[in-house]
Amino acid sequence: RAITSKQGVREILEVYNAHLPEFDVVNIVTVLHRIAKAHDYAEWHGHAAVKSVLSEAHSRTHSFNPQHISNTAWALAACMIRDQAFCEALSEQSLRKLEAFDVQNMQNTIWAFAKLLFVDQPLMDTLGNAFVERIAEASVQDLTSTAWACAVVGASAEPLVAAVNAACASRVAEFSSRDISGLLWAQAKLEVKDLSVLEPLAAAAAERSVQFNSQDISLTLWAFAKLWMSRPAVVDAMKARIVDRIDKLIPRDVASVAWSYARLTCNDPEFWTMIAGAATEKVMQFAPQNISNTSWAFGTIAHLDRPLFDGISAAAVARAGQLSAQDKANIVWSFARVELRDEALLATISSESMRRMNEYSRQHVTNIAWALGKLNVHDRPLISMLLDHAMMSIETASPQDISSVAWSMARLLERDPRCLEAISREAKRGIGEYRAQELSNLSWSFAVMRSFDRGLFDAIAEQTIGMIPSFLILNLTNTLWAFAAMSCEHTPLITAITDACYKKVDHFYGQAISATAWSCAKLMVTPEPLLEALAGVAVQTISCCAPQNLANTAWAFAKLQLRNDPLMSAISAEAQLKLQHAIPKELSSTAWAFAKLAISDPPLMNKISEAVVACIADCDAQTFANMAWAFGTLVLEADPLLEAISEVAIIRLRDFDPQELANTAWAYARLAVVHKPFLEAVMQESLGKLPEFAMQNLTNTAWAFAALGFRNKHLLEAVSAHTLERRDELIPQELSNMFWACAKVGHLDEELFEAYATESMRLIGEYVTQDLANTAWAFATLLFVHRPLLDAISASAAMRASEFERQELSNTAWAFALLEGADDRLMDALRKEVHVRLPQFDAQALSNLADSVPVCAGELLERLDPLLDDYVGSMPTSIREWSSGSFSQVMRRIGADNFGRAGTRRLFERMGVGVAPPDFLQRAIRRIGLAKAEGDFRLENWGLIHKRVFCYAEYDVVTPSGEPLRGTLLRENGIRVGHAPPPSW
Repeated sequence: RAITSKQGVREILEVYNAHLPEFDVVNIVTVLHRIAKAHDYAEWHGHAAVKSVLSEAHSRTHSFNPQHISNTAWALAACMIRDQAFCEALSEQSLRKLEAFDVQNMQNTIWAFAKLLFVDQPLMDTLGNAFVERIAEASVQDLTSTAWACAVVGASAEPLVAAVNAACASRVAEFSSRDISGLLWAQAKLEVKDLSVLEPLAAAAAERSVQFNSQDISLTLWAFAKLWMSRPAVVDAMKARIVDRIDKLIPRDVASVAWSYARLTCNDPEFWTMIAGAATEKVMQFAPQNISNTSWAFGTIAHLDRPLFDGISAAAVARAGQLSAQDKANIVWSFARVELRDEALLATISSESMRRMNEYSRQHVTNIAWALGKLNVHDRPLISMLLDHAMMSIETASPQDISSVAWSMARLLERDPRCLEAISREAKRGIGEYRAQELSNLSWSFAVMRSFDRGLFDAIAEQTIGMIPSFLILNLTNTLWAFAAMSCEHTPLITAITDACYKKVDHFYGQAISATAWSCAKLMVTPEPLLEALAGVAVQTISCCAPQNLANTAWAFAKLQLRNDPLMSAISAEAQLKLQHAIPKELSSTAWAFAKLAISDPPLMNKISEAVVACIADCDAQTFANMAWAFGTLVLEADPLLEAISEVAIIRLRDFDPQELANTAWAYARLAVVHKPFLEAVMQESLGKLPEFAMQNLTNTAWAFAALGFRNKHLLEAVSAHTLERRDELIPQELSNMFWACAKVGHLDEELFEAYATESMRLIGEYVTQDLANTAWAFATLLFVHRPLLDAISASAAMRASEFERQELSNTAWAFALLEGADDRLMDALRKEVHVRLPQFDAQALSNLADSVPVCAGELLERLDPLLDDYVGSMPTSIREWSSGSFSQVMRRIGADNFGRAGTRRLFERMGVGVAPPDFLQRAIRRIGLAKAEGDFRLENWGLIHKRVFCYAEYDVVTPSGEPLRGTLLRENGIRVGHAPPPSW
């Protein structure tokens, strides 16, 4: 009684020291027990006087009875005195005297040794078996404490745990909230999912939730989360209790609750906002694991609460040295999940990780690498170290780890050949274990890094085909995209994926639609049912599409030449709303698609043009070329756009590939836009890259510069030389383009023309009407005669005259009339077509045909007369009017650059210009002869031949002042080169 009445350790020790000689075992055990219960024991922990009591008790263990053993063990545990020798002595005595133990002695001893983490398996097994035999005598506290002890030491005691659970299942009604939460915690810690006890505990927890304090709530939720058991009644009841007690939760409980609800996938934004507020207030008090768990929880449910994450960052940085590898991996992973890039945190994690990389497991490395990839953090030293660590154990890595590392490398574009080879090797070796997510990530990663391993892709394909039913939409579209990006044709796989996509297409969204369509286009496969369904879903969900989705979808359908007007109309409307968010490539892809499908949509194209001009400095060569090509193809005015392209692209032409150079020149020609400095630069850049040009690029370039009026003999000679070397690749349009370009510039190389003519003879059956007309026009312009080819053209034109466009018909008639090569069949066909189409001909065609088809001249000139009247009637009447340029508008309206021989004679008649007398003609011929004898500027300076056109005039007038003016005028037309101004009279 003298001992038990004392409250403080000092008082207890005074009694102990005063009476030790007369103390028996009971007194010694009582002293130790009272010290453990003393309110001030913490101040005496490790004190010599306490150690003296321990030593005395240890020396007398042989005399201990079961009560002494269990009380002493309890005291050691309460004081957290881990004395191995003492514990072993108690264990030995327990085994010797086990038969005398009652249930409480057993429970206290089991609990105490568990608390001290002292594991004596023979003793635990023996005590456990004895406890099971007498479990009916156990109180609720005995049962729950024993379960707790088993969980703490993780002892292999399945029979004991099973017996405790069976006993508890029928006595849950007697449990307090602490008993419920404690037993649940033990079940979860032991990973025992015994529904016979868990279900009653769940029901009791839900029913009695109002009795639960913060710790009870925390332990209960943690247990169900740990066991992956979502019981809505419990979850909702605890949530309501938390709402009532949110301000009473201690930091550890806040973190535990967050972790649990995240693991139970609770989606309640208001609840998470409340938890975030509580966590933010306490985050600087969090232990390292609390920081990690809270961060992980909010990352798992992707709930970004900026104040909380800022607090987590600050707490993590402040305690960086205390964070475990798991903590660091969890924290950086969670920031990546919510896509929050915190530079201070990342720098700290990087520094700590590099310093303590040896503590990291493969999973830690994988998670950190994933986070860096997700956040696009190009921390080269850390990434290299992470990859080195990952490669050290790659042979034992799981498919998830391997695919995750590959994904991270792809996100960061870390093309490390050593790592890629190792990943490929191990993936091929274990491909049979890969699941849908891992297969799609692996193929996607290698495609992004442009690392093609045929063996790996074949292995992925074979494994994927067998697992298609388990693939989610994202897995399907990513895998299809990867094979498309690598141009990897694997028909069975592509068919399997497109079939699976068709079955799920109703659930597709913007990215899935565009990725699938893009992949089909890249692989040039046309699963029509799928593509039609994609178009339908795209129209319905168009508002969800980002500019990239819109651009890629449009590009895909254009590439496959599938014109779907509802889809393109929807894309146009939505794109116009989102152009301000589009990058240059998306803008140009959209424009290219509409042009490719021949959809002229001026409102869309004008807005795209304005958007590109606004970001012209950010455009690349492909964007410049695609934009020019699109507007050229649709023949839409784009002067501000082409002006901007000319000014910016001129210094970036070295970045243009042959296709881009050719397309740009072609587009400027189609739109008749002459930006001399830029086009001359394009010409020079093209000359340096001609060996890389495809045949179409060569001929389009020649055509473009000729159409623009650039008389560059050197360019034509270079292009001609390259086409001649590969003449067997030429197609009809390319041959006719080369003939036309040479004629337009005035470049006649008879050897070249003979070679082209030979190829044309071989392909004449494939010539379309434009090819026939252009070739004939070119020969006539250069006065080059190749009788076999002209005869072949004549024969073909006679049979197909009804197919010729008006301009083509006119040019063909003009050419053969000039060359005197038309046979009767062609002339008869031309006559018939003229009669049929007479109302359709414009001024130029009427003029040409009047000279070329004499039999129809009367009808043609009669149709031309009103146009001549308009022309003459619109002529200026004063020098000022002539100088104003207004007459150029008349010229454009009439649409003719000459009226031919017969038409010009009728024009002169209306102007009052009679037929020149013979002496005037002699003077004109003599003056023109002198000019010709003086030299041919184009021929002598550029080696180009041309039809020299002279205009001779004589004047004899008297000015208003009475002064007579007499003289002659001579002008030669057509000598401009590179758009030099015309000569004066």
